[in-house]
Amino acid sequence: MKTIILKRNGGAASVAIWTGIFALVILSIWAMASYSGSGGGGKGGATLLADPVSVGDWKKGNVEAKVELLEYGDYQCPACGAYYPMVEKLIKDLGDKFSFVYRQFPLREIHKNAEAAAEAAEAAGKQNKFWEMHDWLYKNQELWAETSNAKERFADAAASFGLDRAQFEKDRNAREIAAKVQKDFDGGVKAGINGTPSFYLNGEKIQNPASYDEFKNLILSKVPSATANGTKP
Repeated sequence: MKTIILKRNGGAASVAIWTGIFALVILSIWAMASYSGSGGGGKGGATLLADPVSVGDWKKGNVEAKVELLEYGDYQCPACGAYYPMVEKLIKDLGDKFSFVYRQFPLREIHKNAEAAAEAAEAAGKQNKFWEMHDWLYKNQELWAETSNAKERFADAAASFGLDRAQFEKDRNAREIAAKVQKDFDGGVKAGINGTPSFYLNGEKIQNPASYDEFKNLILSKVPSATANGTKP
């Protein structure tokens, strides 16, 4: 009602209202993300990664780099969704300087479709399309997060990537996939994680950055300096 009155009195007031609302939404997302991923580490007492990165992990970027960023994430988590574009931009801008590793940490008790989403990503990985499903799940989070037919939507997405739908559904229901998701989850529990997203930089849990620049500088701080002859590592 207030917005309608302000529009009658002048467009400038309405713009100010909506600008304020937008700013509050952004701040709320960041606050939720910082709180959700703050458990088990951060400035109050950093923790180390319980399970070292192995050949079974999903990685992209420069897998030979000296810097490694690992995320424990939940595809239905709004905070993870808020950090997703930030991480993607880091990979685009600094992909030659670090590797990115993603592990599953579905918060089953509060996100009804999180485990199914994790299994969908792992099943897509069986046909070499893990990252395609990973991206789709975050970009389309609002389309499936609270639906009763999430698994059907995941299968539709898999087919759109060119995956064999029947094989995808068979893999998604396989014990191997459930075991992989559980293994990731158990590793996070051992590390003391109780929220998502939780990030580890070179094996040490970090406080969730408040901005892209802060995140970027954290990664760059771990990149080895130039060698004696002036070449970059």
